[in-house]
Amino acid sequence: MATADEPREDADEDREKSLEDEALSDEVKSERDAPSDDESKAEDDDGATSEVKASSEPPRPRRGKSQRPPQRGADLPQKQATSARGTVLGVVAYAAILGAAYGILPEVRFLGASDRLAYALGLLVFPALMMALGVGAVALSRYSSDAIDPLARAERGEILVHSRYLSNTTEQLVLHAVAVLGLAAEGSAFSMRILPGLVACFVVGRAAFWLGYLREPLARGPGFAMTLQPTVLALLYLAGRGAIAVFSR
Repeated sequence: MATADEPREDADEDREKSLEDEALSDEVKSERDAPSDDESKAEDDDGATSEVKASSEPPRPRRGKSQRPPQRGADLPQKQATSARGTVLGVVAYAAILGAAYGILPEVRFLGASDRLAYALGLLVFPALMMALGVGAVALSRYSSDAIDPLARAERGEILVHSRYLSNTTEQLVLHAVAVLGLAAEGSAFSMRILPGLVACFVVGRAAFWLGYLREPLARGPGFAMTLQPTVLALLYLAGRGAIAVFSR
């Protein structure tokens, strides 16, 4: 004969069995969802491959400000036309100076190469004075402004023009001195007669360059042409004479 405790025991057994079934189903589900060893290995291989590929690719260089192409404003053609007109004016001016010097100044005869070089060095004093004036202008401008401290980066206005004049004059003077001394060493009557005119072109051209720069940056063109082009022509003349002397031996 069944007692009252039997239904209770049956219910407890059913509850325990259902809990065991749920735990077993959870284990099976977790085992099914978990990746296999082959899949984990494949994922590790893919990760390692991507890391090697990323490390093997060269880094892309950053494009700085210095790598940007120069800007071309809408008024560039007008500025180029102004510069071209200034260059033509400079050519006319130095041609007139060279022609007048060659036609007016008498031919000077020298005893030897030392006399010719001494004469050329005496003429180079005047171009050197144009550079010395630039040094003085920069020094005075710095002394009378906050740019007295060169590391403060306080250069403004005329001091920038004076500094660029000085820099350009120094570069031009090196070429000019080589041309003048080269003509004196070459020693022909034409070379010695053209020397004063060449030096005059440098001095007048530097003054025109400086004054034009102070008035308007684009107005420096005539002075630049008067300084550079006669010097380059003299260097080309010397190069031609040297080439003839070498190949004629």
